[in-house]
Amino acid sequence: MNKADLYTQNGEKKGEIDLPDAVFGVAVKKGPVYYALRGYLANLRRGTASTKTKGEVSYSGKKPWRQKGTGRARVGTRGSAIWVGGGVAMGPKPRDFSHSIPKKVRRAAVRSALTGLAGERRIIVLEGLVISEAKTRTVAQLMEKLGVTRDSSCLILVDEKDENLKLSVRNIPHAQVRLAKDINALDVMRSECVIATERSIEQLSEVFSS
Repeated sequence: MNKADLYTQNGEKKGEIDLPDAVFGVAVKKGPVYYALRGYLANLRRGTASTKTKGEVSYSGKKPWRQKGTGRARVGTRGSAIWVGGGVAMGPKPRDFSHSIPKKVRRAAVRSALTGLAGERRIIVLEGLVISEAKTRTVAQLMEKLGVTRDSSCLILVDEKDENLKLSVRNIPHAQVRLAKDINALDVMRSECVIATERSIEQLSEVFSS
């Protein structure tokens, strides 16, 4: 069973907490992680890149010079791909890159990613996290007490939406706030550490244990 350091909201260490094996103690499987990351990254692509073929460029269809007798290579149109300003041969066209990821694969990928972080003791658990006023300094000081630098990519997990927390974190580079039930493997793999509340750990167990 993997463990994590337990802290109060003020950043004082209270001891350790056992992480549920159903989410943080599974066998790490590279397959689901690979397929999930490939799907998430593919879904981020807009697919709007587009180039013009030689039939779409704005050029006259007139032959630049006669076929024979000039000593130059034969050419049929100024829109040819070998000419500057001509069309592009086999260039990109708008397309749909979206990729469907089965639910079981998504959940298995999250469990494997979280287990990997838990095994390296890169998961920090807080008793609670309530921000009464939207101040970046409040969260930055808490992260400093937890040993998380501002340059570290950090994923903060909560069990319910907190607008003050969201506003407090948005000015901290590489830090992001997510609802525990909505995270995916890409969120976890991009993070060097995870700061989670006890209730968000329970929510993770409820959503991703099967």
